[in-house]
Amino acid sequence: MLSPSLRDPLSCQESRKWEAVQLAPGTTLVSFLAGGQVGDVHPAASQLVSLFNGMRSHVGWEVMPSWVGLTAQRPQGLRVAERLMPARDGLSLLGLNLVSVVQELNNSKQRNPFLALVGAGLELDVEGINVKAAGDGVTAGLFLRLAALEREIPSADLSTGQLAWLCWAALLSMRAGHTLVTLDQPEDNLHFALIRTLVNQLCDFSRHTPVVVATHSNDFLDALPDPASQLLLFRLGGDMKALVTRPSKKELAAWMEQEGQRAGSLRRGGVLDALAVPATPRRGKSRT
Repeated sequence: MLSPSLRDPLSCQESRKWEAVQLAPGTTLVSFLAGGQVGDVHPAASQLVSLFNGMRSHVGWEVMPSWVGLTAQRPQGLRVAERLMPARDGLSLLGLNLVSVVQELNNSKQRNPFLALVGAGLELDVEGINVKAAGDGVTAGLFLRLAALEREIPSADLSTGQLAWLCWAALLSMRAGHTLVTLDQPEDNLHFALIRTLVNQLCDFSRHTPVVVATHSNDFLDALPDPASQLLLFRLGGDMKALVTRPSKKELAAWMEQEGQRAGSLRRGGVLDALAVPATPRRGKSRT
């Protein structure tokens, strides 16, 4: 990368010189900037660091069944108790701090909306989700309290889809102030009806936090309220470079009205790609 040798990197004066900086092995751009080498040069560097540090990516949740973990001799992720830690920064990669996040939500104004979202997805009347210490006195687990049952249900006994939804509800209920959230195939483990609920919740979430989703799910596309504005289509060209297009807003609207189909159904029938036009950058404040 390049670093300005003098204090104003935005100056166009010919007298100002630039020097090449070689990043050490294992050093990321963010850690380099945070180290002060560029931050001392221009205050915009600290803003760039904050931007990158505020980004979060999720590639799914560690919800494998207990028997799979035992058979494969792998850690069982969300089905075992965890050590409670501060979780104001939200759900971690793979959701491995779920118990800590639920503890934060239980002690916040988001508790009731969180429980309502969990219940809506599971189609159950969830009265509470308790955090209880495990026998070792160090870790804790989650227990769902349902109106229809006298006993509590350990989260470890939930299905993969139910446990995944518990993670989504926790992620969507936290207000961690991230600058960007990226999601890879969020439809994994979810019933198609839950996918629609998730899309609606992500659209609401994107009002305060930008969201980027990578998906192969036609059910996910069917649930998008404004696919012409929200969709980018990617495919590999003959030179193995990504070609980026978006559906023509006018033609997509005509097809959807004429055929009574949503974007996913059109993609399933091979129509969506035929409606694609080259994607050009759009200026504005859209966050979805």
